[in-house]
Formats: sequence, structure tokens, C-alpha cells
Amino acid sequence: MTQGIAGQFFEGKNLMAFPVHFSASVTKIVRHNPNLATFVMLPKGRFPKFKPGHFLQLTLEPYDPSQHWPESRAFSVASAPSNKQELRLTIGRQGVYTGRILDEVREGQTLALKGPYGDFVVAPQEPTDQIVLVAGGTGITPFCSYLEELALKPDTNTHPVHVFYAVREQEQFIYRELVENCRKHIPNLQVHYFCENKAEGADIPARLSCAQILERLPCRQDSRFYLSGPQSMIKAFSDELTTHHGVAANRVHIDAWQ
Repeated sequence: MTQGIAGQFFEGKNLMAFPVHFSASVTKIVRHNPNLATFVMLPKGRFPKFKPGHFLQLTLEPYDPSQHWPESRAFSVASAPSNKQELRLTIGRQGVYTGRILDEVREGQTLALKGPYGDFVVAPQEPTDQIVLVAGGTGITPFCSYLEELALKPDTNTHPVHVFYAVREQEQFIYRELVENCRKHIPNLQVHYFCENKAEGADIPARLSCAQILERLPCRQDSRFYLSGPQSMIKAFSDELTTHHGVAANRVHIDAWQ
């Protein structure tokens, strides 16, 4: 599933996921457009433990513990691990099954999930790490989990954090409000927005590139890069960072389960 380069341990803490089955009630659905929505859920019983970057499997089918897990799809968690009031998943229409989720799920419905999964864990691994989060479109979701956690516990973060949030159209900045709210509570957070088809006169640079990222980083050698978004984008960025800009491969982590 997840094909991250990240190690499994940080400061002696095991970052591996321990999957569990659970059910959750859909408390709110935010429809960004006909093909993209955020589902806010409240787990029933014990809240699942996860790390920023982990993903969950969601199924529309009835789950019988005595049977095999039914057909499902995987989605990154977009809410903070310590936020026990809600669990957020942002889901885009990628095929028949995700189309069913968008078209059939209603508020008040109970869904079956399992997880968390993945080794794409957003976390500093060395005291000097500068965290660089590079998101293309809905690739921002695992980073929302990380940023919201920092905003809830700002005194625990001593690392500079840079967010590079890139979209094709302005209306695709679906988590911009959350990112801006987090910025108010995280003193060492810097956010850089990029829009490929920006409105004329907009004060936002156009298409994101590795060169634009690196020129905005004060300490390139201490940077730890996390890449999330379309697979073609994150592969190209990973290859360019390591091949053409001398970034060590173990400092580039990619969210490659999609």
C-alpha cells in the first residue's frame, strides 16, 4: 500500500499503524463540487489511534466480522489525531466505487472502516529538521492532519514548517481556510500557494516547480520533504530533488498508496 521512504521510528516512538475495525456515523458532508466532498464522521466506541499521514479503508457494504473485509477504498485522514470530536476524509470521484460514496452516502448514515495503515508518517526525525510539505490538489489532506495537530499543541513544535499548496484552479484550494487558521497558531509555519490557472492579477505564483520550492527554503540541507498529490507529480518532484538538486533520498518521503 503506502510506499513511503520514511523510517518506522522517531525519538523512540513506534510510528507503525495498528489497524482496527470500527464504525462511524456521518455527521456532516461538505460538498466542494459534484466530484469532491469531505465527510465528517464520529467513530462509535473507541476512537482509532493514528498518525498524520495514515489512511483508512472505508466500505459501503455491511461488515460481518466472521467474513472477509468487503470491497473498499483507501483515504488519508485529514483531521488531527488528538481531535476526538471528528474524523475527516476528503473523497474525490476516481471510479465507480468512489462515485457511489459521493452519490449514496448521507448524513446520519453509519459506515464501516478499518485502519489506520501506511508508513507515510509526517514527523521530524532529527532535531534540526525543517519540514517541507508539498501538496498537489487533494494531496493536502494528510498535511491537514499534521498542521491541525500542531495548531492544537503549538508548544510541542520546534521545527520550521513550510507548506507548498498547489492547485490548477482557485476553487480547488478546499483546505485553504484550515491552513490559514493553523497558521495563526503555529509561529514557525510559512505557507506558499500556487495556482496553475490563476485569475488575472492574482497575487499567487503560477505552476509549482522544485526550483520555486528550493529558492524559498532558508536551510535546504536540513529540509525533510513530504510529497503528496497526483502520482505523476510526486514522482517527478522526488526524482528531480534527488537527481538534480542533491537531496538525499532518505530525506524525501512520498505518499504513494493512491
